Amino acid sequence: MTTSDTKIQVESLSPQISTVEEESFKFRLIFRLSTFQIGSAMADILMTSVWNRIMISNFGIPAWPVGLLIALRYLLFPLSLWAGYQSDTHPIRRLHRTPYIWFGRLMMILSFPLLGLSLGRLAESSTDLQGWLLAILCFLFFGAGTLISGSPFLALVRDSAPKEKQGLAISTVETVMIAFFPISAITFGYWLESYDQTTFWQIILFTMIVAAFFWIFAIIGVEKPENGNQSKSEQPRIASFVDTFKKIWSDRRTRHFFAFLAIGTVAAWAQDNVLEPFGAEVFDMSVGQTTRLNAFWQGALVVVLILAAVLRRKYPPEQQTGITRMASSS
Repeated sequence: MTTSDTKIQVESLSPQISTVEEESFKFRLIFRLSTFQIGSAMADILMTSVWNRIMISNFGIPAWPVGLLIALRYLLFPLSLWAGYQSDTHPIRRLHRTPYIWFGRLMMILSFPLLGLSLGRLAESSTDLQGWLLAILCFLFFGAGTLISGSPFLALVRDSAPKEKQGLAISTVETVMIAFFPISAITFGYWLESYDQTTFWQIILFTMIVAAFFWIFAIIGVEKPENGNQSKSEQPRIASFVDTFKKIWSDRRTRHFFAFLAIGTVAAWAQDNVLEPFGAEVFDMSVGQTTRLNAFWQGALVVVLILAAVLRRKYPPEQQTGITRMASSS
């Protein structure tokens, strides 16, 4: 399969979506879309850093079942490919992206009360079956919701920028999410210095309200309904998801790229399972102190990303291989 074949296949799937059609790149729109990631960062810190520490260090639960639940969304990753394909090929009420994004984020919001309920039961007994079932259901909702909404959201960001600025738009949105990780960690860390169930529920309700607001505000009205006057005979034939996946996966370079992404993801986020418990058990840190540990390394990451963008912005992507090799070797 040649590069041109891949390009033709991908372009055949991409709908002619009417979003904001402008010649100039509008930072105001991209910054508005970036506020979507405020809720994403808050949700991740709550579901991994705070919950993770309480389960392992406060309740004495072994790290392996906690780690498996945190990693559940990565095991469900085919949902992300399916959601991207569906949003390309099956619009809902003539909208390709928005319904999938809001459906996925609704699943995430519904997972938050389940988190509190499961923690309440496991606080009484770490072997409580109903508590573990609630925790599993919580992370199924959270993981599936993240994956179903993630691909359509990035596609909406891409569709909302001129072609030559699409990479910049996506990188801006992702950088904002990383920037809000330390902000969320510091906020929750000072709010929950030591674990108690009432305060934890306050954080859950706060996260639900703030995240829901930004998930709606960021994208409402951005995507415009596609033209519904096209007859079925004029619509291009679209290959099935299975056929499309097989054709893309047949390219050896694609497989190697996904392997590289998988290794990079594990290297970047595997520490989530041990960072806060390590701070608690080795250095006797409080819940608030261990939560703020995220602020240090993620804050430094934001600084590096900004410096890299300033220093390397004039180089095209194909000339960034040196940076990639350095990151891989480290």
